[in-house]
Amino acid sequence: MFHQPLNVVVNGVEVHTLMSDQYNALQGCLEEAGQTNAINLFRQYRCAWRTDEAAADMEKTLTILKYWREGQEKQALYDLEQNLHSSADEMCNGYGGLYPANRERVNLESLTQTRDYFAKFPHPEWGNENAMSEVLRLASEKPAK
Repeated sequence: MFHQPLNVVVNGVEVHTLMSDQYNALQGCLEEAGQTNAINLFRQYRCAWRTDEAAADMEKTLTILKYWREGQEKQALYDLEQNLHSSADEMCNGYGGLYPANRERVNLESLTQTRDYFAKFPHPEWGNENAMSEVLRLASEKPAK
């Protein structure tokens, strides 16, 4: 039983993201091994993860919008910055687990901008931006061949 690969389409054009390529490679491996149950379980895992992430993102966004609409701009800004910092932490943790060849495919512009933002507007209670700087340092090194 052959499963359709995960395709990412942006503005009508198929693009190959690191995530979709890794997903399709795993699916191909499982198909070759006849692991159709594992393919279905992994698909359910991916869909559950995306659903949970979307629900959490909507909850955070709604809370921030309510603060903003109620005139609590400082709290809204704080929550936005906390969310940005959490996203940067997640990106740094994920990046650290990637193979060097896969690291080359990650666009780190948003991480650079986030590090620069927090250098200008620091939040000592969240810790410093060493993880962001370390990821950017790693990215500047060429992988050993």
